[in-house]
Amino acid sequence: MSVFVIRHFDFAYNDEWYMKDGELGRIKAVFDNRASAEAELQRLVVKFMRAEELSGHEVFCEPEEELMGKLNAFCLERCGEALTDEYGDAYQIPSGLNDTDVFELAKLADFMSYQVVEVPDGGGFVALWLPAEERYVGSYDTEMIYHPSSEPFMSDLPDQLYEAFPVEWCGGYEDISHSPLLLRQLIASQPEYFSYDEAEQRLSLKKSTWQLPGAQVFALNALLKTPVFEVRQLSVEELVEMGA
Repeated sequence: MSVFVIRHFDFAYNDEWYMKDGELGRIKAVFDNRASAEAELQRLVVKFMRAEELSGHEVFCEPEEELMGKLNAFCLERCGEALTDEYGDAYQIPSGLNDTDVFELAKLADFMSYQVVEVPDGGGFVALWLPAEERYVGSYDTEMIYHPSSEPFMSDLPDQLYEAFPVEWCGGYEDISHSPLLLRQLIASQPEYFSYDEAEQRLSLKKSTWQLPGAQVFALNALLKTPVFEVRQLSVEELVEMGA
C-alpha cells in the first residue's frame, strides 16, 4: 500500500527575493491515504500563505501582468478585496478570503509551499552520498536533495556534486577502475568528454565539470575504484528518522 508524504518546498533565494525555483525539502508529514494528506496539505499551504510576506517572493514582487490580473480578479470575486494595494504591490493575503479560497489562490499563482508525493509500497527515495566528506549532496537552499529515482539527478546535477567531482585521475586503467576494459570503452565512445594520456597515465575530463552531462558523470563514477559519490536508497522511515 502506498504512503503519501508531504514535503516542504525550499524556494531558492537570490539575495533579493525567493524564487519559484528550488527543491523539495524536508518531510513534514506521512499519511496512509491521499485524502488525509491532501487535507493536511491545504492546512499547511494556507497557514504559510497567511503568515508569509508575499512581497518577498518573485511571483508577487516581480509578477507577470496577466497573472497578477487573474489573482486580483480572483480575490475581488471571492471577498471583494484586491490582492494588491493602490501602488500595485502585494504584501498579505486579503483577510476576507476563506481557507479554501486561499488554497485556490496558491494553486492559481503556482505558489505551493508544500507538495504531496506518493511513495509506492516498498519504495523510497534516492540520495547521493559523498564518502570523502561524509555527507549527502544538498544545495544552497536545501540541506539534502533526494528524489524518487536517479533520473532527476542525471538531468539536473546539483552544484555540490559538480564541485566535488575531480577533473583528472592519475594512474593506469587498473589503478583508476575496477573495470579497466569498460573504462577504456567509455573513454573511446565519449571522446568529446574524456581523454586518457597513455604516456602520463592520466584520465582527464575534456570539458569543465559544469559542462559534463549527468549521464556521463554517473557512467564514469560507476567505474571508479574510489567513487566520488554513492547512490543510496533511503526509505521514508529512514528519512523521517534523519529529520530530512
